Amino acid sequence: MLGADITSFADVRRDDGVHSYLRRTMYGTLERAAGASRLPWPRCRRDDRGDGAMIVLPPGTRAAGVLDALPPRLHALLRHANHGTSDVQRLRLRLAADVGAVNLDEYGTFGRPFIQVARMLDAPPFKAAMAAADADVGLLVSDHLFRSAAPPAWPISRDAYRPLRFTCKETRADAHLWLPRARPVAR
Repeated sequence: MLGADITSFADVRRDDGVHSYLRRTMYGTLERAAGASRLPWPRCRRDDRGDGAMIVLPPGTRAAGVLDALPPRLHALLRHANHGTSDVQRLRLRLAADVGAVNLDEYGTFGRPFIQVARMLDAPPFKAAMAAADADVGLLVSDHLFRSAAPPAWPISRDAYRPLRFTCKETRADAHLWLPRARPVAR
C-alpha cells in the first residue's frame, strides 16, 4: 500500500488550473517512476483523494521496488518537472508505505493499511522534516514494512532511512523516513 499526498495543495495561491496541473503531474510522475522501478503500475488499484492518491499494489510486489527504487527515481523526475516552475506550481509529494490486508466492497477499498498510511501522510514530524529539507519528495515507511523487508531479501542500505516516531490522531507509531540527500552547495 502506497499513499501520496501533494504538499500544500490547498494553498490559497493555487487555483483550479494549478490543482489540475499538480494532479496530472503527480499521476504522470508516479506512473513513470513506478515503471522505472519495475512496479506493476497497470495492475495497481488507484483511489484518488483529490490532493493525492492511495495506491494498492498487487500481492507479491517486491518491497525493494517501493523502498529502494521508487524514491530516488521519483526524486529525479520531480526535480526535472519542477525545474523552472514557480513556487505555486512546484509539486512536492509526501509518500507513505505500509503492508497488510486490504478489503474491497461496493464503495471502494479499506483496511488497516489505509488508516496507517493516512496517519503517516499527516504526521507532523514528517511534514516538518520535509519542510526543513525543502525536499520535493519524502517517503515514510511503517515499522512493520521496514522490519518485514529485512536482508537478504532487501538490497537497499538501511542507512538510507532514519527512524521517526509520530503521533497523529489516535495513532502513535514508529516509522522510517527516506529523504533525498542534500545537494552539495556550489562555492
